Amino acid sequence: RGPGEGLKMLLASLNKSRPSVGAHALGIAHAAFNDAVAYINGRRQSGKRIIDFQGIQFLLADLASELAMCDAWMVHVASLVDQGINDMGVEASILKMRASDSAMR
Repeated sequence: RGPGEGLKMLLASLNKSRPSVGAHALGIAHAAFNDAVAYINGRRQSGKRIIDFQGIQFLLADLASELAMCDAWMVHVASLVDQGINDMGVEASILKMRASDSAMR
């Protein structure tokens, strides 16, 4: 490559690493969700299991649906990688953003 093409090379390498970063974040999100479910199932407040509180159920449903969507999107991005498609910056960025947001939640 010639002079002036460094930014193009950098962005191309980021596109290749974003799916991996997204997959790592999704793994962290799944582990955190599993830990939260285990805690919620064992925790009691005012004599009731907190899993029986509707607000907790809504929260778990929201988190579970977000993880399911991220899982499906990761499969889509992985199929692009398998096909050798290099122009997947938007798709990989979406995966990285949503998976890392889910991990933080």
